[in-house]
Amino acid sequence: MNQREYLEAALAGFLMMILEVAGARLLYPHFGSSMIIWASIIGMFMIVLSIGYYWGGRISAEKDADDKVSLYLAASGLLAVALPFIVPMLNFTDLPWQFLLLSSAILVSLPALALSVVSPVIIGKTGKGHAGKSAGTVYAVSTAGSIAGTFLSAFLLLPNIGVSATIAATGVLMVALSVLFKSTRSHFLIITGGFFIAYLMTNPFGTPTYFYTAKIVNEGDARYLLMDNWAVSALNLTDYSKPVFEYSALMKEKMR
Repeated sequence: MNQREYLEAALAGFLMMILEVAGARLLYPHFGSSMIIWASIIGMFMIVLSIGYYWGGRISAEKDADDKVSLYLAASGLLAVALPFIVPMLNFTDLPWQFLLLSSAILVSLPALALSVVSPVIIGKTGKGHAGKSAGTVYAVSTAGSIAGTFLSAFLLLPNIGVSATIAATGVLMVALSVLFKSTRSHFLIITGGFFIAYLMTNPFGTPTYFYTAKIVNEGDARYLLMDNWAVSALNLTDYSKPVFEYSALMKEKMR
């Protein structure tokens, strides 16, 4: 393996786990953070990984394998930067929550399909005569990247730049990875880079924190503090002493 192939394997694993962690975080405002969410995300990612590994093995011996992987990564990167807009739009419909959760999990995991093709293709290029050693090296490097992606997304990216910018950055890096496979995809990098800059400038989804995305909105005569789209406190703008929530009014009445 050369240095570029090491970088490709590590970056694929790195982006895979950022996408998984940030993808689950993207669903929190709509479905909560229960085990059902994580089971749906992890299960769907496993399905996507199995398909990608199989397909990567199928195309690994083809002469244009790098070209195909590059195209898959560029398309998936564009999809990734659109996810923070597509998933909320889908979940504002009145369809059954089970269907919405399944659809959202599928959308979030789809970009991982291209990432899972990367390792088998690298093994196919470098494993002639020593497939076992090549496979072990590629998956070790990829797993090291996954470890870094897991901790970086949870402890640095999501709390500081938020879920939308994190997923957008993942999309940009996926397109950068596609350029590593085939340099003619560079125009896709310019497009996704523009999306990422727009995310950072507009911050359309609220202020990120370690546990929630906080947002302040005015609705009628009240101002609400939302945590993942759930109202946790409110202020009556016409009468500061008058509670907005019914339970607050009941507690105030009982304390008299």
